[in-house]
Amino acid sequence: MNHVISALMLLNLCPAYPCQDVNNLFKYINDEVLKFNSEAADLAWESSINPGNPDLPHQAAKQLSNLYEELQTTYTETEFCIPSFENITTDNIKEVESAILKYLTAANLRPEHQTVNFNSAAKLAVENEDRKGFCLKGEDDFEKVMKFSKNEAVLKWVWAVWRVKVGPPMKDPIYKNYIYLISGYQDIGSYWRDELEIPHLRQVSRRLYDEIKPLYTLLHGVVRFYLRKHYGGIVSERGAIPAHLLGNLWSLNWEALADLILPKTINLDESIKKLNWTVLHMAKRAEDFYQSFGLPAMTDAFWRKSVFTKGNKNTRCHGAAADMFKDGDFRLLYCSGTTKEDFYVLHHEMGHIQYYMAYEKQPALFRQANTAFHESIGDAIMYGVMTPQHLHRLGLISDSLLYISNTNQDPKGSKEETESENLNKEIYNGYNKRKENEKYTGFEEEFNEVNESQNVFNEANYLNDPKPNIFETTDDILMLKQALNKIPQIPFSLLIDEYRWKYFEGGISSLDTNKVFWQMVMELQGISLVASYSINYLNAFAKQQCLVGEMSEIRYLTPSV
Repeated sequence: MNHVISALMLLNLCPAYPCQDVNNLFKYINDEVLKFNSEAADLAWESSINPGNPDLPHQAAKQLSNLYEELQTTYTETEFCIPSFENITTDNIKEVESAILKYLTAANLRPEHQTVNFNSAAKLAVENEDRKGFCLKGEDDFEKVMKFSKNEAVLKWVWAVWRVKVGPPMKDPIYKNYIYLISGYQDIGSYWRDELEIPHLRQVSRRLYDEIKPLYTLLHGVVRFYLRKHYGGIVSERGAIPAHLLGNLWSLNWEALADLILPKTINLDESIKKLNWTVLHMAKRAEDFYQSFGLPAMTDAFWRKSVFTKGNKNTRCHGAAADMFKDGDFRLLYCSGTTKEDFYVLHHEMGHIQYYMAYEKQPALFRQANTAFHESIGDAIMYGVMTPQHLHRLGLISDSLLYISNTNQDPKGSKEETESENLNKEIYNGYNKRKENEKYTGFEEEFNEVNESQNVFNEANYLNDPKPNIFETTDDILMLKQALNKIPQIPFSLLIDEYRWKYFEGGISSLDTNKVFWQMVMELQGISLVASYSINYLNAFAKQQCLVGEMSEIRYLTPSV
């Protein structure tokens, strides 16, 4: 974008400047670009803090902000209520599960409900909801149930209701209207690819995905095995994993499944709660981490102008860092809580700001970077944040967790350790041997057919203890949790953008929007559809950032790799 601006300015201004005065020409261009970027940053910040503000200075900005607000409201204000005489909140997952199960039991006793499938039941529930009882409101409440519940009926129902509630408003005309308003581009996907400045981005993305695919397949096998142990036959011994069982509304983050896999885990949410941290405490600790590298502290403007709590119900609270292109004016917009996820986001967004500060003295033309590079900075930093040593320094893990190792196990533990080592060897040797002898046929066939190469975890684990202690050290535990968090995001990012690219280019018929999407989900993620859905429900856009995000999702793929 900057190069386009500079080229246009050069063409327009060259006649006014003699060749020998080129320094003044470039100074003028730099000043104009700085002014333009500052005005654009002010406009973007105001439209995020107060969407729909009638005082926004440009008509196009008002239109886009109003539409963005309309779309965001669908995600933040979507509400579903069920009858309940108890005062229930989503903080008590057992009470939530109990209320939903009571509701499902009562509903299934009615004659009109006895023969319908779960999709129809969810639709019927939405049409006849009771707003006087317990309510799930917005993406956060639905996501909290998906993350903490391990009841299959509850998960399936919540998964389906979210899509029934969100799907109809996300119809084709709304999305096309949003696309049309973004800078007048006919194909916004092309603009997104250009912004990343990577030639042949489609091919590069596929190559990166292919490189990580063996690791993803292995992780998929581990997760499928433990899900089958917990849920039984609803998870097949071979093949795809049902979408509603992965601890997330969109199957992109599987960290919530760690307690099904690990004999012991580390609950950072509980540790943060015990320390009584506030949002400000967490932000200050993030700043301290960067300063420990010798990087500068956040500016006074950062602490005065950043937004850490929701000012009004319309404020867009998805984590965002802003360079206002004024001296020392860098800001963070994130309506933070005090969970491990908030801890992550604050560090990640502060990484963007550190980069803004690093190039602040550069000419305005060079005070930007492509979004994938920016995301890489935040992700790289988080690997340091999540080390046992740093978590211990913050008081989030105890001395015993920091120094735990396989060497201090009792004799029984040593036997289990040996069995775990044998299990690991069998898994990896079997996987590598099969991969050497087989011609690769693609994920869709691997997940659908009886293909031994991707089912070695099933075979190996049935030979040993029901829950072998593979992960003994704190390093092991934290690395697995990181893997469950980050690795599934790689196929998800590729899925969303490859689908949107096709959609923007007119390569997907309006009659096939869901069919094509779920075919790609199977191919890239090895995840299966929970129930049949109407073509009016845009499942691909059931996640807010996939619809109203103004940048490519593929920017998360390269940092993860």
